Amino acid sequence: MPRSRCGARVAAIAAFLICTLVVVFAPLRATALPPVFKGFRVLDPGAQVRNGDTAYFYAFYDSAQYAVTADFSNLDRTASAPVAGTWIGNLPIDPSDTLHVWPCYAIQHVISGENPTADDDGLLVPVTARHPLTQETVTNAVVRYCLSNHPPRHLTTRVIGDADRFTPFGGDTLYTVRNGDSLRLETTWRFHAIPFFTQADFAALDDSFAADRVYYALAAAPSDSEQTHAIYYELDERAQGAGTAPFPVRIRAIDGGCGRDSVTLQVLLDNDPPTGSPVFQGLPAEVAVPDLPIHGVAPAGSHDLLLVLNHATERVLDLIPVGDTLVFRDTLQLVPGMNHLIAYARDAAGNRSLPSTGHTVTLLNVPQFKRWALLAPDSATSEGTQVVTLRNGDLIRLRTYWDSRSTYDVWADFRPIDSEATAPELGVPCENLVVAVGDSSETWYGYQFEHVVASTNTTADGDGIIVPLTARDPGTGYETVSEALEFCLSNHPPEHLWTRVIGDPAPFVVRDADTLYVVRNGGTIVLQTSWRSPNRPLALRADFSAVDKDYYTYPETRYLIDSLSAPTIATYGIIYNFSLNACCDEGAATYPLPVKIAVTDTGCGLSGTTLLLEMDNEGPVGSPVLDPAPPASAFDAALAVHGTAPAGSADALVRVEHLDADSTEVIVLPLDESLRFQGTVPLLPGTNRISVYGRDLVGNLSTGSASYLVERVTEDWAFDLPKPMHAGDSIELASRTGWSRLSATIFNLQGDRVRRWEEQGHPLLYRAAFVWDGRNGAGETVDPGPYLLHVRATSAGGAQREEVKALVFQR
Repeated sequence: MPRSRCGARVAAIAAFLICTLVVVFAPLRATALPPVFKGFRVLDPGAQVRNGDTAYFYAFYDSAQYAVTADFSNLDRTASAPVAGTWIGNLPIDPSDTLHVWPCYAIQHVISGENPTADDDGLLVPVTARHPLTQETVTNAVVRYCLSNHPPRHLTTRVIGDADRFTPFGGDTLYTVRNGDSLRLETTWRFHAIPFFTQADFAALDDSFAADRVYYALAAAPSDSEQTHAIYYELDERAQGAGTAPFPVRIRAIDGGCGRDSVTLQVLLDNDPPTGSPVFQGLPAEVAVPDLPIHGVAPAGSHDLLLVLNHATERVLDLIPVGDTLVFRDTLQLVPGMNHLIAYARDAAGNRSLPSTGHTVTLLNVPQFKRWALLAPDSATSEGTQVVTLRNGDLIRLRTYWDSRSTYDVWADFRPIDSEATAPELGVPCENLVVAVGDSSETWYGYQFEHVVASTNTTADGDGIIVPLTARDPGTGYETVSEALEFCLSNHPPEHLWTRVIGDPAPFVVRDADTLYVVRNGGTIVLQTSWRSPNRPLALRADFSAVDKDYYTYPETRYLIDSLSAPTIATYGIIYNFSLNACCDEGAATYPLPVKIAVTDTGCGLSGTTLLLEMDNEGPVGSPVLDPAPPASAFDAALAVHGTAPAGSADALVRVEHLDADSTEVIVLPLDESLRFQGTVPLLPGTNRISVYGRDLVGNLSTGSASYLVERVTEDWAFDLPKPMHAGDSIELASRTGWSRLSATIFNLQGDRVRRWEEQGHPLLYRAAFVWDGRNGAGETVDPGPYLLHVRATSAGGAQREEVKALVFQR
């Protein structure tokens, strides 16, 4: 093949290019690009520092030729100038699953001992790299330090509880607990940075410890820099096995910066009860009077005695030391009929011994209570205890039933529930009640009462208010008092003031004359609800089951926002995250979906309200259209975009994927009345993929627009060669000034032309790519080995530029 003049010229310089390793031209494109930040590594003492420490970290870049500096002025106000980094070599880094070797710059700065910067978390130290040839600089603000010169300081920590539970142990006085106990601690700290909070770890004490079972409250705040926190924890019933041993409870203090401190409190865990069981002495089987004297002996190691009467009533008796014996004495009030007694010895921690032998004592010849029936304000009846709700002005019509051995005088004392009642009221005999008992029947005598709760009654609302019933046998003088009748007074139930959704007001719609807030699956709703009630605290529950079929899997978060602005008003916040499959099944109504909020007070006051929601999981129909379409090439870091979103869109969401940097940015653009959007999106050097979505008010996305690839060109002249090159690879060229004409020719080392491409710009060319299939102009596959590439470009003004690079072809 005859050699062209250009081929001869190339052959003349081939030897020189090979001897001088012409491949040195390959990095020119990389060195002309802006510096690329690869990452950082914080060294000793770490990201938490204080005045006087040396902040030391590595910064990694794509080249070892940059001038790298770090600005410590955010961390240290005395720092007068950026600190220069020192290249220390190429270090292997494994940021994911691929090992990289990156140039490393070491940067260190001694924080002044007089630094006035306040303690804070996340103080940025921007790192800047400057290219020595282009002087282009890139700053990355990702290195963060936390300054903590005034960490929390522990003052006191103590257990709040029964004084009898404090026990000398190993030179210390430790508090004794047992499985199932409730433990309250108070810990006081001095701090400087806010917010400030504490965390308690009971894991050593309780095998089933979970952090969400600890309750924290502010017990006192004597100054702006001191707080006492109350910490409550209930041990699991199976927290630890038997035995007595000290266990550590660690309390950590954390401030708003990175200040940390901790204190460890030792407590004794005692699950071993006294050995043996109590013994009753001289108990009769039958008595004629309700007062029953009892006495007996408790086992060694007992602290007190727990007496259980009729499997329900518990009494704690003190023990009396008599020599080496622990004795108990008391007088019990028996109920008519059979009375069952059993006792347990308890140690200081409350561990129970084995029970005593059960004893039965029968009380003879006293009135026996059978049942009560409430005719007004409700028709409830009870053989035991049942609470009935009342309010001032209600009529109480009550019947009580007693045994039929005699006609009794029966009184009901309404004074506990009515401050205007002056004395117990005598019941009037009424219709008796015949009751089947086994194979026979009994007649119970009835006595009726009527009482109107005074409208001026000042008794406070409350639950479990007992109205005593007393029956007296006129023949014997024996009396029986029953406390089976309980009422709940509720004159001031919680009053709903307002409930609202916190956030964007736009997602409200009107459906069938109701105003509904629109949500979607996977979304989050924040509510605030305010209530008036003098009976505090309040218990609040929000039921999202009608909106989210997975509600019990995803419980809401409730918290008290404000209880101080008014003594009777409390405002609560509710945060709920809807599950991804919350609602709704195909064909099911998507509105109105009720969220029921129920509030109860310390008595029996109950109130509620309902918030209506609409579920919208459908995005706008259609796709956005960009007009005009983005260009294939761009030079600036920002690209203007224009277009129209589909109907139903509230805004446009632009997704920019920086393919060469392996990162993505999302930009939200507003819409005008014609659903038009315009704005700018960021471009990074290399290939950027742009796509646009319409987004409705609750965040549902439409189908995406067409994807556009935009190449950001940052150099006047650069081209890239694969190393090595295979059949099908491309030769890529780029220029921000553009060419009117461009040619690329491959020669072998003898100067023979192997393949040639040529393009003419209409208008200017800014980027070109030539794909080589590994064949020559005649279609023959060339041999593997070294080749030369000659590129010639002509600018719009006619100036020419050319360059030769070596390439290696492999099959």
